Amino acid sequence: MGQIIRWLVKLFLFWLLVFACNRMLFFVVNHVQVANFSFRELLLSFRYALPLDISTACYSMVIPFLLMLGGYMTGKHVLKQISLFVVLFFLFIHGSIAYGEAAVYTEWQSKLNYEALAHFRHPSEVFHTASWQLTFLFFGCTILLDAVYAWIYIRYVHIRTLHISNSIAHRVGIGLLSLVSIGFLLFTGIRGGWKRFPISESISYFSTHSMLNDAAVNPTWNLVRNLLSHYSHERYNPYHYFSDAEAHQIVDSLYAVPKDTIPTILTTSRPNIILIILESFTADGVNPVITPTLDSLIQQGIYFDSLYASGHVSDQGIPAILSAFPATSGVSVCDDPQMTVHLPGINEDLQRVGYHTGFLYGGQLDFGNLRAYAFNKHFDWVRDGHDLPASLPRGALGIPDGIIWKILLQQLQQTDTPFFYCWYTLSSHIPYDIPAPDTLQVSPYQIPFINSMHYTDAALGALLHATQHETWFKNTLWVLVADHSHESQFPRALEEKLRHRIPLIFAGEVISPQWRGIVMHRISSQLDIAATLLNQLHIPAHKRYPWSRNLFNPYTPEFADYNFFTGTGFVTPQGYVALLNNNPRYVMAEISDSSLIPAYIRLAHAIQQVAYDDFLKLKP
Repeated sequence: MGQIIRWLVKLFLFWLLVFACNRMLFFVVNHVQVANFSFRELLLSFRYALPLDISTACYSMVIPFLLMLGGYMTGKHVLKQISLFVVLFFLFIHGSIAYGEAAVYTEWQSKLNYEALAHFRHPSEVFHTASWQLTFLFFGCTILLDAVYAWIYIRYVHIRTLHISNSIAHRVGIGLLSLVSIGFLLFTGIRGGWKRFPISESISYFSTHSMLNDAAVNPTWNLVRNLLSHYSHERYNPYHYFSDAEAHQIVDSLYAVPKDTIPTILTTSRPNIILIILESFTADGVNPVITPTLDSLIQQGIYFDSLYASGHVSDQGIPAILSAFPATSGVSVCDDPQMTVHLPGINEDLQRVGYHTGFLYGGQLDFGNLRAYAFNKHFDWVRDGHDLPASLPRGALGIPDGIIWKILLQQLQQTDTPFFYCWYTLSSHIPYDIPAPDTLQVSPYQIPFINSMHYTDAALGALLHATQHETWFKNTLWVLVADHSHESQFPRALEEKLRHRIPLIFAGEVISPQWRGIVMHRISSQLDIAATLLNQLHIPAHKRYPWSRNLFNPYTPEFADYNFFTGTGFVTPQGYVALLNNNPRYVMAEISDSSLIPAYIRLAHAIQQVAYDDFLKLKP
């Protein structure tokens, strides 16, 4: 039995070594962000990782221990061999999760979770999206590092020959005693000791820098907890901070408008509308160098420079724009097409007053169930890359923006007025394989992404120039907004408010002259587009879009709520707070009066609770 105990000790140390090496790989892959931290801070990440690493190691030892113990008690050596395959299987699982997380983090600054895995429902899209470097990283590490770990385990840890006593009574007695004692130790390690509450991610949090905390949280432990949490929240609200009545009272008072004044910014109440949804555009990139076309539109139109995205992925952002439905961390209303049937839609309201509608995307709308959303919202004309001629040039994800705008123009030339058409751009999505060189070097950070924004901006310029000769041009309102934000030339933490700031521009000759060139500094949300646009067309919006506010009403309260993979943020002119769902102690705040922080947290929690309640109400 001493042989098995020595094996368990070595197996325990082996798992801790594997987790530490995978953590080092995480830092190497994300070296750009790591450069901002001191060596001491990086070491602390390993120190604070130990409790969850120990818990994960103990989880990983239970089945191999039972098999090895069973082989000892029964004298069947085959169980020892099965335990070897179980360890190697766990090694593959731990490695795949860790390497996948390291790759995902370079783009999303988030740990691997249900939302990321949900995209694997369309594996071809995932592999087209990933750059060859990330693909090579994942498969290379999975094969090479796991092979090295497996060799170390077989060479130095695994029991080659299990020595078994000839006495059955001795084997059974020692085995049962070991089962109780070692089982107790493993359970203690899994639970994190014998404090009142079992271990949680919070124990690994030690820094104000989210990346260091993310590195300290064991990837496998986190993913399993996230998946269990997601499926347990399918039918109940995980953000239940108040009674239902109190939560709704808080949100209703926040949205209360003392006076409904609607200034008219348009020269007509029935303009044609071209809504351009800009993939991943960040407000950081809106300037004369990166986006000269957007900059020129700002000079001629209305620019909202303090607008925040509701969510952090496209299948949250598009319903936020077209349906004014708020994002919540961990879920997307598009996950279930039956839920989007019940959402309102701007295009449906416009169809009722005679508009012809369409939706165009150069990639695959199946990704994120956006095809189902577009058809559930009853667009008259829906096309994506699959529907367009195979002869058109294509990149990894689909038809580049520099080509697809011509398809949009051709369709608009055949469409009766008034029309409402959405063009969802593509080229500023990873892997940024634009048919143009990376000529802009405005920063050492995010060079491919910045150049993809520049490329899409040039496509917008070409479209605008080509439409100037159309009969409907002077009666057309252009609305340009991002689906969500992205890391920019300015490195920011995922929870920072400026990381979620996106552009919103109203432009076109239908803008009244006195409104042209105005920059609206009011704190506002992506959710507010629906009410703002429909009110200009004298179409009632309040009842159908309760989460949307008219941004041209000077009495509209100034605030915005944004959501990211692991938390939420709340912004007002006085500052903001950002909260993590799995660590109530963590609060990022930048606010003029620190005494307001508890009130802001209360407001953020109330919005989370009511928004998730609305999400659950859509469940079939």
